[in-house]
Amino acid sequence: MQKQTLLFNLDDTLVHCNKYFRDTINAFVAQLQEWFENLTKEEIKQKQLEIDLKSIEKYGLHSSRFPESLVATYLFFSEQNHQDIHEDRVEKVKKLVKVYLKCR
Repeated sequence: MQKQTLLFNLDDTLVHCNKYFRDTINAFVAQLQEWFENLTKEEIKQKQLEIDLKSIEKYGLHSSRFPESLVATYLFFSEQNHQDIHEDRVEKVKKLVKVYLKCR
């Protein structure tokens, strides 16, 4: 099992927003599975988490990290599967991220 860090805050913002992150990840995984039929849900989730954590480690925690990790995950799998990068797909991935609108 992968080690995780759990954060608590006094106003429950992270707890409240967690469901939106989960919903976004699930929508993202479903979308990527349409574009890359050979990928499993777990494979996509693990790569996104890996990219997200590396970015946070390098740049710190910022609201832009999560959407950037989704796009980077799409770009990674496009390259890995020798597919062209489609700007309309990048935009579609960016639009999946409604978390910040609901958690403000």
